Amino acid sequence: MARTTRPTSDNYSFGVQHTALKASDGTPSGWFGIQRTDNNKVIGVSSEKYGIVKNNDVIDAVKEALGEHGSTLGEYEEEVNVCRDGARMYGGFTFKNFTREVPRENREKGDVVGLKLTVNNSYDRTCRVSLSVGMLRLVCTNGMTSLEQEQGMTRKHSLQVDISFIRDAISGCIEKFESSVAHLGKLSKVSLTQDQGTNILKNLTDKKIISEVVRAGIANIWNAPSYQEDEARNLYSLYNASTQYLTHEVSDNRLEYSSRVDKALLGKFSEMRLNSGKFDLLSAKPKEKKQEQIVVAV
Repeated sequence: MARTTRPTSDNYSFGVQHTALKASDGTPSGWFGIQRTDNNKVIGVSSEKYGIVKNNDVIDAVKEALGEHGSTLGEYEEEVNVCRDGARMYGGFTFKNFTREVPRENREKGDVVGLKLTVNNSYDRTCRVSLSVGMLRLVCTNGMTSLEQEQGMTRKHSLQVDISFIRDAISGCIEKFESSVAHLGKLSKVSLTQDQGTNILKNLTDKKIISEVVRAGIANIWNAPSYQEDEARNLYSLYNASTQYLTHEVSDNRLEYSSRVDKALLGKFSEMRLNSGKFDLLSAKPKEKKQEQIVVAV
């Protein structure tokens, strides 16, 4: 069963320290806990050599680097949360004035999306300091992911944040924003029937890409679009139905799960666009599952 990743707090700047862990017999274990100094909770385990990169140092470095891009990106909205008692941090910086249009097939005007940068850090060694590019669809505030690889610090955790890395990563994300927008526009060129969209969701459920609950939620939006722009039947509209459900119904309670499913769906839809065989396979009517006959002896 998936664990909830409800943001536990927007207080990301709590202090952390190494604390020696003992074995069951009371002797030194050789491992160190990463302990919060405000409530003494151990939120990670590491070796003594593992450098702790503090959340507030990461966020401060991002803000400093963003200041250098101010004339290009404009003002931004900031939201930083932590999950799992503070072990993982997710920071979002959304630029609603730095926008591009996602071209939409057979429509004069495309979708306006703003740039969103996501910065990650962890104290439980699940991820390194990284930045990734995403988008925010302004008409409905749906979050959108990208298939572009995240910009991550290549060196091991050290005590200081490499500001030059942050600066270069932001520049790289800005460049990838352009290609990500163009990629989404290509999805709108792949037409679907209403039934094909329904079949795709069912087949992805059978392949355990999405759960039955998620399938039903996306299907409801696919069957009755909330916005006129999404009434066109194509892969982009199906992706918008997916992001609408994940953003507004799942993300608040299961942040990591929502992000993972979003990226998985975009990956599958992109494969369908590029590979006619995969398109035919996923858009076909699902095979009915054979029910086992149970013979009861009397």
